[in-house]
Amino acid sequence: MRLRSERRPEAVTPAMRLGLASEPWSWRRVLARRLFPLRESLTPVAKQLYQRKWTTPVLPRNTIHALKHAY
Repeated sequence: MRLRSERRPEAVTPAMRLGLASEPWSWRRVLARRLFPLRESLTPVAKQLYQRKWTTPVLPRNTIHALKHAY
């Protein structure tokens, strides 16, 4: 969606550079379909990331927040 550099705009996005997309996506296309984690097959790592339980070993403190009104 976002270009690699806003100062020197290129016609190629990072996803296009990696071969994941053939053209830049619009916001309408990005938000067109909602994916639910219970309906998708997630790897254990992807599930941890989605549930915000991922910890970063190099950080001195990893606080896992208990969200009340979000998620």
